[in-house]
Amino acid sequence: MIASGNKQHWPDYRCCGVNLVGSIAAYLGMPDMHPGIPEVDNLLSRGAWRSVVLLVLDGLGSVSLEELFPDEAFLPGRRMMDLSAVYPSTTVAATTSLRSGLYPNEHGWLGWTMFFPQNGTSVDVFSNQVQFTQQPAPFPHAANTFLPYTPLEKRLHKAGLAAGFAVSRYDELHADDFEQLCDHILTLVQGPGRQYVYAYTNQPDADMHTHGVDSLPVRRTLREIDRRLQALAMALPGDVLLLATADHGLIDAEPAVIEEHPRLSEMLLRPGVLEPRACAFYVKPRHHHAFPEAFSQAFGGDFLLLDSREALLRGLFGPGVSRQDLESYVGDYLALAISDKALFMKREHCKMLGMHAGLTAREMLVPLFAITH
Repeated sequence: MIASGNKQHWPDYRCCGVNLVGSIAAYLGMPDMHPGIPEVDNLLSRGAWRSVVLLVLDGLGSVSLEELFPDEAFLPGRRMMDLSAVYPSTTVAATTSLRSGLYPNEHGWLGWTMFFPQNGTSVDVFSNQVQFTQQPAPFPHAANTFLPYTPLEKRLHKAGLAAGFAVSRYDELHADDFEQLCDHILTLVQGPGRQYVYAYTNQPDADMHTHGVDSLPVRRTLREIDRRLQALAMALPGDVLLLATADHGLIDAEPAVIEEHPRLSEMLLRPGVLEPRACAFYVKPRHHHAFPEAFSQAFGGDFLLLDSREALLRGLFGPGVSRQDLESYVGDYLALAISDKALFMKREHCKMLGMHAGLTAREMLVPLFAITH
């Protein structure tokens, strides 16, 4: 059994998605990544795997796996171990780590919304839309410009170690749904030579956001994923290993509204960024020392408030050497959710039930599955 879903779980940067990618990269001939996971290294070394697929099931945390899948389902029986999510436990940070093999403190893609001092604007990272507006920013894609990285599949391809592919609804190899995703995977691994395939689906995350974590639509989606993965496993060539994991889990969250605390709101230089459950605050200099007390009076007990420099020193976003500009992206204080609350500037900004990026085990523990023919 895993830890209680609401218990705090700090990121373990010795056994997370970055280390999983390190194991895969080393097996495919690129050992200069971060250290791998011994159990995964052993699995890879025991088989003559021609190709490796990394499938990311967005939002499928370990707690949800145990609660939402029936005992007779296919996926639970292929669960190899649990991994830690990186922090913040959110799609932007975690999928970028799974694509790049870099810790968040190295790639810098930290949350849904980031303030970029280079252009003085807070934008939604993936879409490059100005915060709260859904309007395109009047400049080139900020994250791609200021925080560029090279995905593992491109590094392997360029080095001639494996043909590298990325499949999702957002990549050139486009898949509108999970059926198409599985069809792409099967087609690619039947090609000649060695392949590395990164495949991503936004489920069950999308349904959990809309309907809640333990909802009938989510259970239906998971049954369909389970059914199609079982069929894919039966069709895979015997020399292909499919490793499936998640970027994070989710929790049903309640809004905590900053605007309803005028003293706290007046202290902010701009609205909070990153994530509602991992919120970075840029504070007016004259209020820097008073901010922690005001925040505690407003939201004490639901969030762990850290001075951002302390968070960086503690390795919250990853071990080792951070990007030189990382401090500019995390503001002055970080509020880390440790209950079921999520921070919003205005109540109307809260439009989701299931959420992520907090420090609970529900969000921070993710399963790793090993799937073969």
